[in-house]
Amino acid sequence: MFLSTLIIAGSLYLIDSGREVSGSVLAGATLTSLAYIFITGRKKDAESAKGKKN
Repeated sequence: MFLSTLIIAGSLYLIDSGREVSGSVLAGATLTSLAYIFITGRKKDAESAKGKKN
């Protein structure tokens, strides 16, 4: 999580310094990867809980 915060801060710096496209791409990729990790983790938790019920 700390690394993601640093990357988002870096992307905000890029946007502020005039490199809007690079900063936006970096921020978008970071947020997309965090969402992917969250969704796959929730899916694995649901499958694990389903297996424990049976």
